[in-house]
Amino acid sequence: MPAPSELLAATPMRLAPDVAVADRFLVPLDHPGAMAYFTSHLRVAHRASERLRAALATHGAGSVIGSRALSRRQLELDPSDRRFSSALALIEASRDLIESQLAMASRSFRWILLADYGESRRERATIFLFGPEDPAPRMVVKLRTVRAEGRSLSDEWDALQLLESTLPDLLIRSVPAPLGFVERDGIEMLALSTVPGRSAYVEMQNSLLPSRSVGRHFAAAAEWLAAFQNATERHDELELDESPALTSLSEHERDEISATLRRHPIRLTASHGDFWARNVLLHSSGGEVKVVDWEHFAASAAPLGDLFHFPLTYTINYPWRRFSRVGAVEAFRNAFLNESVVARGVRNYLHIFCSRRGIDPAVLGSWFRLHLRLMEASTSNGHSERHSEQGGGYPWRRFHEMLDRAENSVFSG
Repeated sequence: MPAPSELLAATPMRLAPDVAVADRFLVPLDHPGAMAYFTSHLRVAHRASERLRAALATHGAGSVIGSRALSRRQLELDPSDRRFSSALALIEASRDLIESQLAMASRSFRWILLADYGESRRERATIFLFGPEDPAPRMVVKLRTVRAEGRSLSDEWDALQLLESTLPDLLIRSVPAPLGFVERDGIEMLALSTVPGRSAYVEMQNSLLPSRSVGRHFAAAAEWLAAFQNATERHDELELDESPALTSLSEHERDEISATLRRHPIRLTASHGDFWARNVLLHSSGGEVKVVDWEHFAASAAPLGDLFHFPLTYTINYPWRRFSRVGAVEAFRNAFLNESVVARGVRNYLHIFCSRRGIDPAVLGSWFRLHLRLMEASTSNGHSERHSEQGGGYPWRRFHEMLDRAENSVFSG
């Protein structure tokens, strides 16, 4: 495999002589638009100083401050760093595919590279393409080696094509347009339109006062999810899953699930499959919500997954203590059992969702307990494909026990 420095010089949409390494990103320092977009839309703050720079970036100082900050952190690419060596090798192998399918004058473009997690075996890369004067990407291109683990990019391509043909116009505008999918020489390439907005997760992590955005995040997510489920609701009802995913539950627990479904039948809907704050994009002044990353889409699924995945993952990732996270158990207690700004956001989220979908809020406590049981069964049998950051490693049984012992919760009253 060529050294990363050689790949940088060879790749079709060259980054630039000056490239910054930040987390899993490679960012060109000679393109103000790309660098400012990275600072304000993609980079997640991990320290107080980074949070301050990120907050200033959202008020128009991103180009200058972001450039200086990234320049100081500029690093030589380490050939042993699997994140970038694998991603750059994949892009180099895709050179002809990218140029022929996108029909671009490659030398006039710059790009931001997002590498996969270092421990991942998915062999994927994502690039955000910028023209010479573009303040935002013209398109997003995802690449994957066919032999690698994980889902094919064709899953997201199929999902977006189906949504494009079935959703009402307002919801169609909330998802990326599928521009093209190609598989050739052992490589998959998926091209998507860029959707405007800033990730709720990035906004939460980069804000000096994250509590100010909680209500807006939850309200926007609830409005979009209710509209999406209303548009895709089926006549079929959720039945007890007889697959091995539930074998870890006792007969008593399975009987409880059956009783819950008899008392409160649940109609199936389409599912995003990974509906959490990083995939929900919003405008600071309001406007339409956009939702990205549809690789886990299902045309027919229980609506509980998307409904409860958003508040659970928001809670776990929220900076509770001096801009830092706390353990999953404490975060769950803060947001679901105690009074807090996040608990108020969760209550409003549930209220909006039930109001828009015509659901009796009294059933939500039973639905939530059912969701926790199903997640416990799924993860204990190795059926969860999500990264632990999104829910694969949570103590589901502990959550259930805490909820049962609590005198009050967001589902009370």
